[in-house]
Amino acid sequence: MTKIGRIVFGVCAVALCVSQARADALEDAYLKARDAYVARFDPGGKELDYKKIEAPLNKAIADLQNRLRRIVGNPGIKGATGDGKYASDTLIKDDIGFGALDALVFTLDGKGDDRPRVYVTTTGLLGVWLKAHKDWWDKSVSNVPQTAAKALASGDFYTQAISADAAVVKFADLVVQAPAGDIVHAMLDRKQQDDGPGAPDEIIVATTRNGRLYIATAPALPKAPIIAACEKVWKDFEAKSNAAQKRYSDSGLKDEAALKRSETLRTQGDKAFRACYAEKIKGMPVYAKLNARAQSLIDSLPAR
Repeated sequence: MTKIGRIVFGVCAVALCVSQARADALEDAYLKARDAYVARFDPGGKELDYKKIEAPLNKAIADLQNRLRRIVGNPGIKGATGDGKYASDTLIKDDIGFGALDALVFTLDGKGDDRPRVYVTTTGLLGVWLKAHKDWWDKSVSNVPQTAAKALASGDFYTQAISADAAVVKFADLVVQAPAGDIVHAMLDRKQQDDGPGAPDEIIVATTRNGRLYIATAPALPKAPIIAACEKVWKDFEAKSNAAQKRYSDSGLKDEAALKRSETLRTQGDKAFRACYAEKIKGMPVYAKLNARAQSLIDSLPAR
């Protein structure tokens, strides 16, 4: 390497370090402010008077929103309007939706309430969030994986990150392409509060690039079908579960083994149903169209 080359390389390296240090400092300041607000609004087991805290809570959220805008910068999303809205509407531990991903959400061009949405944060803030959510739920149920690649393939991640009042249930993976080096995942899903049959109605795509995490959600178009063979898989398990539940009831609620079997059969049935769906939809013409829809969401995001 020439002397000039070494000088240019050194300057670039210093600029990169300064830029990264600035990003880290902004993220640290944001996290410190967020945690201070959470402590400030912590009810400590007492009942809150929401009318009294509404104004300061909204002011705190606005502050965090502005901080996050400075961190995220211009995400370069095609068709996005505005500067992004803070993804969470609460900082109160007992509220539904507390602990959502530290992200800005952008709405894309379109009509109605079903317009695509894109959540944006940094990979640094994602790493902090994943660590905090390692045991977010009771240890008896699955929690969020601790690597970005595994998290983005998990319905549990999206449930905790962007879905306040319903579980994000994955029905099938979709096939998308992204620049080399990016982590990318796409899925067909449905938000629901109970297990059971039906069809997915949403597409989620997520990718890390340029130091950011992007999560795009949109209605599944064309509509994903109900698959009769998979519905039957569920109904067979459901019938066995109901029979075990009846034995539990007939025992005067004493046959705990029957109750446990009933619950296990429903869980197994739900997994078997979705495994059936994931396999069979791949052989249908609609699958290619859903893949194309997911790819269009990926393509709306900035390239490397």
